[in-house]
Amino acid sequence: MKAVIPKKGTGVPNCRARRTQLMALSISTSWHEEALYATPYSGHYFYNLSLQKERKRQKHKMGQKPISIPKLFLHIEGLGILIAAVGLYIYLHASGWLFLLLLLAPDLGMLGYLANSRIGAVIYNIAHLETIPLMLLFISFLSGWAGIIPFALIWLAHIGMDRAVGYGLKYPALFQDTHLSHV
Repeated sequence: MKAVIPKKGTGVPNCRARRTQLMALSISTSWHEEALYATPYSGHYFYNLSLQKERKRQKHKMGQKPISIPKLFLHIEGLGILIAAVGLYIYLHASGWLFLLLLLAPDLGMLGYLANSRIGAVIYNIAHLETIPLMLLFISFLSGWAGIIPFALIWLAHIGMDRAVGYGLKYPALFQDTHLSHV
């Protein structure tokens, strides 16, 4: 059902019933059925061409943040790292107790926040770089010393777990301010 939307200056009275009717129409109409809808503003009605943006704004206002495609890919990448690290750890028949004991060990980098937020962010970020455990794996494969492989895989699993749930590298301003929150 297409609604007849009054144009500005046509003399349609600005009554509460008409405004409520148009607002109900704009909420009940899905974006693929109706590209234009009217909303009341300063006593007259105008066309709003961005229904999708309005719906995203309403969802954001209700507490649901829209997720961007790059952010989704970063979460999937973190989940992939977690699955690969746990899979290799299981393949090596390494100790499950060691895995459970050390899985949250990189979060001890948060203790740097006791000094101040700048030092805390640097220490936390060093503990959550994927480069260090990957270098440990590379060195262990080259040297033939297999003793550090389980530790590197636990470290990678922790980093992948953090990225999968949305925790990223920290900015010095706030602890909650991460690189994933800006994507």
